[in-house]
Amino acid sequence: MTDVKIVTGLNYGDESKGLVANAVSTPTCLNILPSNSCQRAHTVVENGVRKVFRHFGSGTLKGAATYFTDKFLVNPAMFRQEWEELVATGITPKVYVRLGAICVTPIDMFANVNVEERRGEESHSSTGCGVWETICRHKALALKFSQGIYAFKDIVAYYEDVLKDENGVLPENVKEFLHGDCLKDNIDEDFVWFYEHVTLIKDQWEETQLLHSYPLLVFENGQGLLLDDRYSRDINHNTPAYVGMTEAERILYKNFLRKEVNVEALYVTRPYYTRHGKGQIGLWSNCECDKDDINPLMFDATNVPNPNQGTLRYGKIDELEAKAIAARVVNDSISPLFDVTASMVITHCNEYINDYLFAAADNQNLNLYVSYDETNIRKV
Repeated sequence: MTDVKIVTGLNYGDESKGLVANAVSTPTCLNILPSNSCQRAHTVVENGVRKVFRHFGSGTLKGAATYFTDKFLVNPAMFRQEWEELVATGITPKVYVRLGAICVTPIDMFANVNVEERRGEESHSSTGCGVWETICRHKALALKFSQGIYAFKDIVAYYEDVLKDENGVLPENVKEFLHGDCLKDNIDEDFVWFYEHVTLIKDQWEETQLLHSYPLLVFENGQGLLLDDRYSRDINHNTPAYVGMTEAERILYKNFLRKEVNVEALYVTRPYYTRHGKGQIGLWSNCECDKDDINPLMFDATNVPNPNQGTLRYGKIDELEAKAIAARVVNDSISPLFDVTASMVITHCNEYINDYLFAAADNQNLNLYVSYDETNIRKV
């Protein structure tokens, strides 16, 4: 029997999914990144070490291995930087990558920033990581190159067309970047380095062998459910990835029988809302408030202001919102394929106590965990 934990944020991200994924990870488990990309930033504190992971699973500091599925977008340049930072601390991570995973290039990131600047006040509050641009580029060039096969000249030609201004002219700064002397060499070097430092999973048989070789699988989703188009219709400020049970269930179905896995879905929320960038806070009404209305003494070392998304925003969770949050747990955890234990995890309880969330979890008969620090969760 393989134990499976599926960690999902209930709201707009920043719920402390990294904390929860690390708390349930072990040195002999496999952290699976089922979707999303380098825009994820999961904070982990382990043995006094504080680390923000974009590509690596949150159990990495414990010794857990990481697996990128074919729906996770890999950025080889950012991966290399993270890898080298880990190695400098004495940790050499073990990473598996499914053949077919799409790669993000610096060109996609440049295009992302360029497009956001053109939008001005109508910006989508993108992270600047080029995820949406990569997805669109990959679809547009699908006939030119097959699943993840890198073709530099095709990417340049694609963005020469996409990044033209309203007069159909390619701005000089864009032209200079796309045809920079070292751009291709640097990208080639990062791609080669990346594939030399990971283990490639080439087909379904190899994936099944990999997943069955670990006693614990921790699926680590990279965004909150309210940034998924299925739960929120605020398309301009959502993220192009399915989270929750969707991708985890797809992977499990291809590799396990129902009787072979023991699945617990852990849905994470703070006792208050947080959101980066634009868009309404709250499902039923605008719950936005000042940070001081939650707790004036709060200090978040991770969610600092940034030029792409501004300052972290806050909102209060009232009784109606708490019921909606608990309902998302129930609805998302329903699976016709596997028996799933649905659990809610309330983090940051040292900052704020929300009795509405406790009552909503109880009314839905959910398993409830709480966290009062950055390292552990405990069952209530």
